Amino acid sequence: MAYAGAEFAAKVLRAVKGEKGIVAPSYINLAADKAGGEVVKKEIGQDLEYFSAPVELGPEGVVKINSIGKTTEAEKELIKAALPELATNIDKGVSFIESPKL
Repeated sequence: MAYAGAEFAAKVLRAVKGEKGIVAPSYINLAADKAGGEVVKKEIGQDLEYFSAPVELGPEGVVKINSIGKTTEAEKELIKAALPELATNIDKGVSFIESPKL
């Protein structure tokens, strides 16, 4: 997990410095790239606010959300099985962020 975090941070730093074509798998708000987000929603068959997808990074942040890509039937079944709990967790997280702070 630490290695994955270090790899992601290195990619973000390279992108911020202006390097083009940096792609990193990211758990992202799909509204960050409306067109790309719609493609991901179509692929998973559900209208979620967040999902994990390969994201092209740039100095401004998200340049493009890419398609999930080719998945096996087994992977499709795993995604389908994960969606209900993921949707619940997204709703809880959004509610927490939007709730008044004490």
